[in-house]
Amino acid sequence: MAFLCGFALLLAACDYQNDPGEPRTYDMQSAEEAAVVDERPVQIGFDGRRFAACASYGEVTSFNPRGEDTLTVRAAPAGSAAEVDQLAAGTGVAMCQKVGGWIGIVYPPPPAAAEEGEEIEELLDCGTGSPVPSATVYEGPCRSGWVREEYIRLMGSQS
Repeated sequence: MAFLCGFALLLAACDYQNDPGEPRTYDMQSAEEAAVVDERPVQIGFDGRRFAACASYGEVTSFNPRGEDTLTVRAAPAGSAAEVDQLAAGTGVAMCQKVGGWIGIVYPPPPAAAEEGEEIEELLDCGTGSPVPSATVYEGPCRSGWVREEYIRLMGSQS
């Protein structure tokens, strides 16, 4: 009998919210999870001073099943982070950092973004193929941000 009473108490403890109209606490996001994520700059140079600042080169390939034709670049490795850019399929990116399922990328701005008199060739060299003394935040001259790893196809190494 004591076993049955203990078992009943255990079941009751598992279903502590009896009102079916009330949301269950484990289905709700915490205030921290619901808040927009702060910016997290992409870092380069994780492989040391003898290797390229970003070890790999990739290409934007596929998009989500909703049929969108551009890939959203975010300010941090989170879906709730601010959108900073959109990339088309085929855009080449330097793959510099990985956090969970996100890749920190560096990429040149589109040719239309060139300032008057600025050489397009200068825009294409983002400085990620050369070594840096230590891991550091990427500060340009190109753009950077975070994308989901499943939308980038590894093309090769920059080392």
